[in-house]
Amino acid sequence: MEDRPRACDYVIPRDERSGSATDAKVPEYMDYLLSEKDANVTNQVAMHGGLAWLDTECRKRFQKAFIDASDGQRRQVLDDIAYPAKAKPEMSYGVAFFNRFRDMTASGFFSSAEGWKDVRYIGNVFNPGYDGCPPAALPEARRQLRLDANARQPAGEVNGSGDSKASRRLGVAFVGSGFNARFHLQAFRAVRDADVLGIWSPNKKNAASAAELARKLDVGAAKSYASIGDMVADPAVDAIWLTGPNHARIENVEEIVNAVERGRGTLRGIACEKPLARNVAEAKRVIELVKRTGIAQGYLENQVFAPQVEAGRERLWARGAATTGRPYLARAAEEHSGPHAPWFWREICKAAACSTT
Repeated sequence: MEDRPRACDYVIPRDERSGSATDAKVPEYMDYLLSEKDANVTNQVAMHGGLAWLDTECRKRFQKAFIDASDGQRRQVLDDIAYPAKAKPEMSYGVAFFNRFRDMTASGFFSSAEGWKDVRYIGNVFNPGYDGCPPAALPEARRQLRLDANARQPAGEVNGSGDSKASRRLGVAFVGSGFNARFHLQAFRAVRDADVLGIWSPNKKNAASAAELARKLDVGAAKSYASIGDMVADPAVDAIWLTGPNHARIENVEEIVNAVERGRGTLRGIACEKPLARNVAEAKRVIELVKRTGIAQGYLENQVFAPQVEAGRERLWARGAATTGRPYLARAAEEHSGPHAPWFWREICKAAACSTT
């Protein structure tokens, strides 16, 4: 097995940027992998057989083992097996060995400190000075993303359906222009392959203001619409984000569904901010309406997937259900000051902050 360090260093030699495979202790890494009690027998046989093949080939050509051969002689043998497309048929065993050997060498090297240094990987290091992409560069970065998305998805070619909507960047329109909507507009700066194109609000001044904010943030050429139905009818709009007041949820969804069922337009998706509705009956009605259209739907509530919530759910089912039976309700507390709008403080208009069941 003395051949191994020398062969490793032909795969990854020392250079001005980092040490060699041997410096990175790749031979020890291979020993560890091949000597484990659960080691793959095929890998063990291939390694021992391959190194024996190198010795045999060197003795056949130069009357000496690989370790005793000169640098030029070793390179001559390795060159004959390092390039599968050029290798002669009689080198097939050596080629198969060297493919495996090279992969193992690279795995050992790039999982070591030497390898990290070579790729200049600094790890999960806190950087208090990073403020994100420079504001001056953001418009150009987003423009390039849009160009890239359009180039990657030819219009009208989606699973043979010819649906040009499904082959371009997602056009998103908002129902609502207040507290929630403006948070989402900020978040869309980090979203690829989507543009905010429309805003509807019963308050036309707020709708225009939100659309102006979207344009200022460069998240899309947003404009305000006279009605929800007009937004659905716009071919550029693919999905609706429901961020309006809780008490208007059913009314808003009914208008979307009505426009779709009357053929005014088509949608690829509807996403609803929390809460889904003010009570269970209204929530069921929202789900019934959306499912009737067959449109994909989603719930804009990150708490559903929060690690603490998921861990709590797992513990309830694993431990609590075993002793007390099926859990039906779990309560948690979270506080914020709401959307800062007068309607939120009227009991008939608001609802529970979120629903994660």
